[in-house]
Amino acid sequence: MLKIGVIGIGNAGSQVALVAHKEGIESMVLNSSEKDLAMVPDDMYKIPLGDLKGAGKNREGAKKFLQEVAGKIISSEKFINHVGDKDVVFIISSCGGGTGSGIVPVLTQILTKSFPDTKMILVGILPTLKEPYSTQTNTIEFTKELYGKLNNVTYMMYDNDKMKNIPSYKMMDSVNNEIVEDMKVLSCKYNIPTKYSSIDERDMLMILNTPGRIVLSRYIGFKDKDLDEKSIDKHLEDILKTNAHAELQRDKKIMRTGLIVNLSQNIIDKFDENLAELQLFVGEPVEGFTHTAVNSEKAMDNVVCFIGSGLSPITDRIQKITDRIAELDEATEESLDNVDDVLNELDLDEVKKKKNYVEKDVAKKIVLDDIFNDFM
Repeated sequence: MLKIGVIGIGNAGSQVALVAHKEGIESMVLNSSEKDLAMVPDDMYKIPLGDLKGAGKNREGAKKFLQEVAGKIISSEKFINHVGDKDVVFIISSCGGGTGSGIVPVLTQILTKSFPDTKMILVGILPTLKEPYSTQTNTIEFTKELYGKLNNVTYMMYDNDKMKNIPSYKMMDSVNNEIVEDMKVLSCKYNIPTKYSSIDERDMLMILNTPGRIVLSRYIGFKDKDLDEKSIDKHLEDILKTNAHAELQRDKKIMRTGLIVNLSQNIIDKFDENLAELQLFVGEPVEGFTHTAVNSEKAMDNVVCFIGSGLSPITDRIQKITDRIAELDEATEESLDNVDDVLNELDLDEVKKKKNYVEKDVAKKIVLDDIFNDFM
């Protein structure tokens, strides 16, 4: 198996790191919030940032927090041991927050240059379209850095909006667990010894080193009867449509694929590893790798895992965010126009007569002109 590690940044990244830690994957967190860090057990490697009051959705502020300590962090023996001996490190955060959104792109660049023998994979979690304006604009800034400033980066994008019809806490748990389960697949957990075609660790690294986006579809634990009305191809396609990975681009561009198959003899005899139906949905790869094994015990789970790498940027999803920002801008302008109408109708002299204004000592301690100037 490949040796993998996790760096979770901000609250969202920390939550994924916690799940990975419980699964035995070596994980660490960086956070600017004391309250968030308090949720992380003491046996995990924790790095505090800034004044520990959080980033307040301020991506630039988060970058400054990192800049203050970046050199010290990456040169520390503990950090080097965590990152330097891994084959792959996943750097994870939300796209729309402050700490993680601001830090992950630049940290990915720093670590890619500092540890060239370790493959860095950026993992972003997109917000739902119902989340606030600042979350949407931060996501746009995050993707601008992802596509405009990172060269030959490999990344994965998950999307909370695909889970929006369930309670938020279940949504977060579902996405976090899915990310960790995908990491297990990419570590070669399911690549059991076989006399047939195989994907070894170096083959997997070839898939992971392909610049661009990675997606996965996992179909695990199914029975013969589950294939009576729907092929394995179709199951994998439906899973890609409904799992937490951001929607696929319609251009069907895909550079490499990996197919990991552990099936009973009865199922594998009827299985077409070319996945013709699935290719109609995702596209035909330039190069494909296959790992085929026959389950030696009846109790073993049937497993089919599809990995696609070198996919196109998520421009369709970005357009939806841009459209949502435009909607919010329009709503804000209408709201401000309504406020202006109300204020114009108010007789402030009459309002003052009805109010009992009492000048308090606390008012004398602040510079009122400065506050008013902000609104003028």
